[in-house]
Amino acid sequence: MRCYTFQVFIKALTDNSVKIVRYSDRKGLQ
Repeated sequence: MRCYTFQVFIKALTDNSVKIVRYSDRKGLQ
């Protein structure tokens, strides 16, 4: 159970990082 929660937390963290990177790239292009 704890391992599953940890995986979900890591996935959410990764998704947030990707969103931030994409947002930064979009800002840089404009």
